[in-house]
Amino acid sequence: MNRQVSIELTSLDKAAMRECISDAFFYRSLPLTGISIYGLFHLKKVGKLKGFGRIGILPHCTLSAFACYVIGAISNSKNCRLKFQKLDTPLGNYLRTHSKNISIEDLEKLGKYVPNEELDSVSSGNLNKDKSLKNHRNKYGDDGYE
Repeated sequence: MNRQVSIELTSLDKAAMRECISDAFFYRSLPLTGISIYGLFHLKKVGKLKGFGRIGILPHCTLSAFACYVIGAISNSKNCRLKFQKLDTPLGNYLRTHSKNISIEDLEKLGKYVPNEELDSVSSGNLNKDKSLKNHRNKYGDDGYE
């Protein structure tokens, strides 16, 4: 039995999604890619890895970079799920109520989460009508975390 749930993404959800994607890339995938490509060049220099004629080890580097991007994105999925569960939005509420891997103690620890982009846009005046976001910022400080 397939149940389809229709949840419209709010601006907080979209900002958290952008933040998750950039965190996965800059803090997980990029360092892993740098280490793997350094390792490939070291293997080439030592003679353990042979290149492909004119293009050298470019195919190895490309495949390694793609694999590291995928591994980095997958390794960041738990952090992203927790960010979405912390949001006080319909998506966050749905994830909190339908998650099988989260305990009551974890829910109490989650509190509320507001992405940094949204806090910046509130201070610049783009979301002045959103009172709850302003109150959240005043209550929890500039960084958006409890």
